[in-house]
Amino acid sequence: MVVSLDDTSWGIQPQYQLLVDSVAQQQRQQQLQSQIVASNRASLSRGDLLRHQQARKMTDQRDQQQQQQPQNQFQQQSQQQQQQQGKNEEPKTNLIINYLPQNMNEKELYSLFVTIGPVESCRVMKDYKTGYSYGFGFVNYAKAEDAATAINTLNGLQVQNKRLKVSFARPSGEEIKETNLYVTNLPRNITESQIDELFSKFGNIVQKNILRDKLTGLPRGVAFVRFDKREEAQEAIAQLHGTIPEGGSEPLSVKIAEEHGKQKAAYYAGWQAGYNQSRGIHSRSLK
Repeated sequence: MVVSLDDTSWGIQPQYQLLVDSVAQQQRQQQLQSQIVASNRASLSRGDLLRHQQARKMTDQRDQQQQQQPQNQFQQQSQQQQQQQGKNEEPKTNLIINYLPQNMNEKELYSLFVTIGPVESCRVMKDYKTGYSYGFGFVNYAKAEDAATAINTLNGLQVQNKRLKVSFARPSGEEIKETNLYVTNLPRNITESQIDELFSKFGNIVQKNILRDKLTGLPRGVAFVRFDKREEAQEAIAQLHGTIPEGGSEPLSVKIAEEHGKQKAAYYAGWQAGYNQSRGIHSRSLK
C-alpha cells in the first residue's frame, strides 16, 4: 500500500483566503494610523499627546483582538481539517505481497502470515479466466502492529524460487493509476534482476512480473513493471520506448498497461480489486 499531495496542498486554501485578506487589510490600516500620528506628534501639546497615546493604545488593543480572531479561526479550521484527515485515513493493516511463487494458493499464503498474528483476510490475485497467478496478493491483519511486524519479519523471505517483497498496500486506485507499464519485445532470456537494472534508474519499482509460457515456463518477452510514482513511469517510457536493450533484437514497446486492452486492464484492476476483495475473505474460511 504506497499517498500524494495535490498541487493545492502547498498553498493557501481558498476557504482561508478571506481570513488572510482581512488580516492584511487591518495591518495596512494600522500602518496608516501610525503615519498620521507620527506626522502630527510634533504639533501636539503634552495633554493632546497623552490623549492621543491613550487613544492609540485602545486602537492597538482593538486591532490586536480583531487580528487574533481570524488567526484563531484559521488555526481551529486547520486543526479540524487535520483531525478529519486523520479520521479518514485507514489503519495500516493491509499488506501487498509481491513475487509469490506461481503455485502458491491462498491457504498457503494465510498459513505463512498467520504466524505473525491474526489474519482477517488474504487474497492471491489470478487471471479470472485462466486461473494463472499474477504473482502477488494481499494480506489484511486485525492489528496494525502485526502488519508492521510482518514487513520486518517476512520481507525478503525466500519461498521456493522467489524472494517475497512485503509492504503496505495502497488503498486508492487513483494513486496507482498510470504507474504500471506494459513492456514487450524484451529478450526472451531476460531475468528479474535485468528488469531491475533496466528500469530502476527511473525510480522505485514496487512490483514486476515477467510473463511466461504456460507450457514451457519460458519468458515470452513481455513484462509488467510498476513504479511507485506516475512521473517515474513516464520517465521510463520517455527513455526506453523504441530502444533496443542489451541482448535484444527489437525495439522495446513501453506503454501504460491500462492502454492495452481488457487483459492488461484486468491486471491493473486486480490491484484495486485485490485490496477490496482481500477484506472480503475472512480468515476462518481459509482454515
